[in-house]
Amino acid sequence: MPTALSLREGALISFLIICVSARFHYDAKTTEFQDDEGRAIGAALEMASRSTCALVLFNDGTQSSGSVAKIIHQARPPWGVGVFHIPLHGEAEPNQSQFTQVVAEARKMRISSRCVSVVVASRSAAFLSRFAAASLRDRLLVWETRLLLVTQLDPAVLQALFRDHWNFAMMNTAALNLEERHGERSKNGPQVVRVGAWTPEHGLFVRQRQSVFPDKYSNFHGARVNVTALPWPPNWEEETLTYSPDGARVTRYSGTDYFAMETLAQVFNFSINLIPTKDFVEVTNKVEERTAFLTGLTYAIIPKRLERHDFILAYDFFYSTFSMATPSLEPRWQNLFRPLSPQVWAAVVSSLLVAFVAVRLVCRVTEGNTVTTSHEFQELFKILLGQDLDQRFARTLAGRVVFGAWLVFALVIGSAYRGNLTASLTLPVLPSRPETLREIVEAADGICMPPYGEDWKRSLLASDYELYRRLGELLYIVPSSDKALHLASEQNFAAMANRRYLDYIIALNFTEASGRSKLYVGKDNFYITPAGFPIPHDAPYKPKFQKYIFAFAEVSSNISRELRVYSGGGDARDSSCTASSNKNVNVRGDDEFVQGLYVKWRKDMVEEARKRSLKKHRAERSGKESEKEDEEASRALTLTLMQGPFLILAFGWA
Repeated sequence: MPTALSLREGALISFLIICVSARFHYDAKTTEFQDDEGRAIGAALEMASRSTCALVLFNDGTQSSGSVAKIIHQARPPWGVGVFHIPLHGEAEPNQSQFTQVVAEARKMRISSRCVSVVVASRSAAFLSRFAAASLRDRLLVWETRLLLVTQLDPAVLQALFRDHWNFAMMNTAALNLEERHGERSKNGPQVVRVGAWTPEHGLFVRQRQSVFPDKYSNFHGARVNVTALPWPPNWEEETLTYSPDGARVTRYSGTDYFAMETLAQVFNFSINLIPTKDFVEVTNKVEERTAFLTGLTYAIIPKRLERHDFILAYDFFYSTFSMATPSLEPRWQNLFRPLSPQVWAAVVSSLLVAFVAVRLVCRVTEGNTVTTSHEFQELFKILLGQDLDQRFARTLAGRVVFGAWLVFALVIGSAYRGNLTASLTLPVLPSRPETLREIVEAADGICMPPYGEDWKRSLLASDYELYRRLGELLYIVPSSDKALHLASEQNFAAMANRRYLDYIIALNFTEASGRSKLYVGKDNFYITPAGFPIPHDAPYKPKFQKYIFAFAEVSSNISRELRVYSGGGDARDSSCTASSNKNVNVRGDDEFVQGLYVKWRKDMVEEARKRSLKKHRAERSGKESEKEDEEASRALTLTLMQGPFLILAFGWA
């Protein structure tokens, strides 16, 4: 009796092989499907196909048109069929360029159809291997596409094909192997289990709680899933803790994206296996190579990246902006003139000259030549500085009118000047600084980004917007984000990054004990992009992961600083979200209303960074050193700030 066997990888990935073996009277010289074989193929195809799907059939040309017609007749595709022949030339391997052309045409059919079932019929392992490579490279398959391999290979060879090719192992794939022998059971890796049987009398039947096309990604059965990430606060942070007395070192992870990965791990029953990477470029390269299931960091979704890998549908946005050194006040003697604008100073000088002419005319009439010109000018200047008035000039009505008006003028101007001078010295206004994209392009000598900025540079240079192209020309790639921020704090450079990252890292590493930040973040968001977790193209687990990420990203609840989420009757976990298939999730806390757990996590991370920074500064200050720093941090006027009055005094003495 023919048997149907299922190949399932224990705990991490499960895929299926239906192995039909019977006492077929098979002639090795013929490639035609026998009657029983055709009926077995038809039963498997009937289970593989769906009522709303088209059928795509690949074969190596060794089957006659009658065999192909028999397969189509057994499947009875309701929405059409596409047949693609890729002939084998003797014992030679099939031409890869032919595969590329044929698979590209089949992909067009898959995109234009509601759903597609793909059947590959070949007894050649080389043909199946080339098909697997071409279908992966040209993105033929998605999870909704059911793939059925019809072949006749040694079970060990067939298992090796599934083990070596990502599309066969990960996608919704089954194989119909027309072979009498059975594969060995393996303790590690794929294991063969019996799921059903086929007989000429009863056809194909499957045991209870078994499926030819199971849902592989609802439960990972405690497997270790490869994930890539690097420290990028507040999304992902690493902290190494040492426990005494044994001195054991443990790495503790935190951050908004880590909490998201932890939530997925709890929902789908897997543990995170963090793959070591040297930079952010290698982080996504591991996903592109399919070494990692996904990247545990949200990346901006830009066209150049979409060419290499896919993303879990964006649920967040990156507000790309820049950071530069905060302008500082340099003590200068010119600060003495800043309380009044140049126009006011010009008006004061003009008024002084007009008043001098009026006083000169009055004195010439009343005093004759007894009062010199310098004496008249000195008297006006004395009043302007708030000094006394010589009574000789107030003997006549004209003199009293002129000097009375000048006294009122000097009182108003002097009061305004002294008030503005005091305010500008005690509460200084910082110099103007670049805030918009156009200003930063004109003011900065360069803009720095870590290695992942190569994608940004290419996208900006290819932009139709002239300002973006200019930004791409100024963009320099530096070894790390820390290097970019230190260049921005020490030179006339700007560091370009996500606004949330800049807010966090400035609060943590570039904030002084007085609360003043060495760096500032520009007001202009010059590039707003959706962001998501990078995953391989057409990853079959994308819909499952995406569903639960949206669930915790969009939840709105009254939550406290210490977030505790109870799910399915389990224990509470601090600072993380525990989810399950149970839809009733109770969130307890205070009266802080937040849209989404993701936003809550980010706010908590930034607040924690500020506290850690202040705690660090306070720990460094103790005793007299602390008092000295407090005195230096006071806003008392220094001799350098007050050099203007002393210079004027010295000028008067001279």
